[in-house]
Amino acid sequence: MARNLIKNYNSSIFVNSWGNEILIRSKLKTKKSTIKKIEFIVRKGEMLSNVTHFLDISSSLAGNYEIKNFKLKKFKLKISKRSGFNEIEGNINFKLGNTQVKIINKNSIRYHQLNIFTSNNKNIIKIFYDGSCQSFKNKKLINSFKFPYASKFSEKIFKIDSQNRNKIKYFNNYSTISKLEENFLININKKVKKLRIT
Repeated sequence: MARNLIKNYNSSIFVNSWGNEILIRSKLKTKKSTIKKIEFIVRKGEMLSNVTHFLDISSSLAGNYEIKNFKLKKFKLKISKRSGFNEIEGNINFKLGNTQVKIINKNSIRYHQLNIFTSNNKNIIKIFYDGSCQSFKNKKLINSFKFPYASKFSEKIFKIDSQNRNKIKYFNNYSTISKLEENFLININKKVKKLRIT
């Protein structure tokens, strides 16, 4: 729908996703060709509300934007804490290119965890609820950094691009992320009807 609204306008749009920025701040150096599996571990009740960010990270790592072999396992449709929307408890599996992606629910965890499995290494990013983040390579701490909250991160990049309209650096992710979201919705709606995602 949004694409239909803007197709006749010369617009640059930024989707407020922290996915790729988390990868940059982690300082993990990972070649796309070596990545075998990407795994997200999230607290129950927070899967669908963060799925845009998970898709953003996955596609950046895999270098692919087409979701294949979509599977929804042992799931329950729940009412989200955000009024009027749904959440899912369960596990989601799919592939981006040749890379396996899993989103896994767990109870009572203190952070979101991203596991990146390569041919030789296991890289980990932990995103804590207090805004602190840590990245590891084979259990060795690589970097500690702050979460890119919209109030600081998005405002900063808006100022950068609004002051330099001839060279847009950030406001160019709408097309990619909207295609990912559309592909995800097509796949999940085959499994779950009347789903409302915030």
